[in-house]
Amino acid sequence: MPAPERYPEQELLRNLAGEWDCENWMMMDPSQPAMTSKGTMRSRLQTPNEYWVIADYKSEMMGMAFSGHSIFGYDITLKKWVGTWIDSMAPIIMNSTAEWNPVTKTWTSWADFIDPASEQPMKFRMTTEVKSADNHFFTMYIVTPEGEFKNMTINYTRRK
Repeated sequence: MPAPERYPEQELLRNLAGEWDCENWMMMDPSQPAMTSKGTMRSRLQTPNEYWVIADYKSEMMGMAFSGHSIFGYDITLKKWVGTWIDSMAPIIMNSTAEWNPVTKTWTSWADFIDPASEQPMKFRMTTEVKSADNHFFTMYIVTPEGEFKNMTINYTRRK
């Protein structure tokens, strides 16, 4: 079956493509101050149909080099935004589903996986707010039975 040439959700992906400078804040314990670092991300639209954004992320985390890779887009059969994430900290893949809120210009994503350190299930809620064509803001929360706490924020600024 031939894929559609264009679909409306595809246009939203253009806001995510580009070269980005990143300011990172990570909180491993909500009672402790955030660890800060700088990073970069290169996001490109998959060609030739531009159905997916493929991103390569690099920074430092806890004093070590860190890299990650994601794929994000709209699955026309599921009628949902979907994504994957892998990184250099653990040999796991995180799959997520997301909803787009056109009023707030925010994707809200949810992901479940097994934490390799504790071998226990973990749940995350993530938001990506598109503030402008040159800035978006990512926040990740760890969800527990007691509630959720902010684990990470990243401020993405388009490199000029």
